[in-house]
Amino acid sequence: MDFDDILCFLKVAEEGSFVQAAAQLGMSAPTVTRRIQRLEDHFKSTFFVRSRDRIALTHAGHTFLDYAISLADTIQSASEEFNLGSRYRPRLRIGAVSSVLSGHVAPVVERVQRRFPNAKIEIFDAPSRRIQDMLEANSIDIALTYAALDEHLHVTVPIARDPFVIIEPEGSQGNGKQIRTLEDLTRLNSIAPRRGGGVRMLIERYLRELNLKIEWDFEVQNLFSVMSLVTSGLGWGIVPVTALATVDMSRLRIVNLPEFNLTRNIYAIRIDHFEMNAASRYMWECLVETASDGGAGQQEGRSQPDPTD
Repeated sequence: MDFDDILCFLKVAEEGSFVQAAAQLGMSAPTVTRRIQRLEDHFKSTFFVRSRDRIALTHAGHTFLDYAISLADTIQSASEEFNLGSRYRPRLRIGAVSSVLSGHVAPVVERVQRRFPNAKIEIFDAPSRRIQDMLEANSIDIALTYAALDEHLHVTVPIARDPFVIIEPEGSQGNGKQIRTLEDLTRLNSIAPRRGGGVRMLIERYLRELNLKIEWDFEVQNLFSVMSLVTSGLGWGIVPVTALATVDMSRLRIVNLPEFNLTRNIYAIRIDHFEMNAASRYMWECLVETASDGGAGQQEGRSQPDPTD
């Protein structure tokens, strides 16, 4: 048994395939198979269950995975200490809703890259429900969504707040009036994302608390469409601040009303009791540090539990 055997084991566990692992390692599939068999013989255990379409870890395989990750991280740290290259590339898999990528994912990923320059980083952009499914299937290591998960099975940390704002076209509305009070929202043309979506439910729940009943004039598919119609001058809308990064702000005006104070949490989530490699662990520590520095607690606002979008 040597360290290449450990690398083969880690890569097969990651890829779920001997063939794909071999391609990643630059080895032949029979070579990878022999190395795994040598490991299994050495520890007198079976690490993988082999089927036609997938390779899965056994209970013994999951147990050995923790040790293999720890060993590989140690070799990685020693290689960095002595300025040596390392064939071990820790993999970091992040799933995030699109609106948090630039403001919350990118800065932390940059820190991870500086700490682990050879890390293989995969970022998946999807709605909250899909991100949660990927986390449950162990397809990602860390999820960033607007919906918290079962605390008995997951570690969930609110890392930031995402306030909502009222937006209207720059200049005046079609009837020559601008929004100056909450009551104006009921009189001027309004634009909302699709019925049944998490953002729509969140907005309408909050408006009910303000005793406002809005008969939406336009319903569109997503927040991008809301902002597009607002910039076209068709009416006003309510969007999270993170979404504004994708729109030309010179054509919009943010309406500041003291009575309007809606916000939602952004959560970082991982599976509890699951061993993370060094890159994933560092990413998680950076996210928790963001929360500790006040990312989820310093902005004022009425935080609402967000249905999955």
